[in-house]
Amino acid sequence: MALESQGKLTVDVPTKFADPPNVFMIQTAPDSSYARNIEDLSKFTIEDLIKEVKAKIFERSSFGIRALGRIFSAMDENGNK
Repeated sequence: MALESQGKLTVDVPTKFADPPNVFMIQTAPDSSYARNIEDLSKFTIEDLIKEVKAKIFERSSFGIRALGRIFSAMDENGNK
């Protein structure tokens, strides 16, 4: 430590790895249609979430829920659902 305080390198300097600094990013909405009042955010319920998930599944195909059920059944190895 005495050598390092004088600005001199010691043999263990290459083994001291410094973690990369934290990088913070601010993510914004792509357009103003995503804007919501703070009061409206608390009104979001589980039912709203389920509706959104179902809509996303049906966007991909009309048999999306059935296909998802088949995938989950195939993953259920011990049959406990």
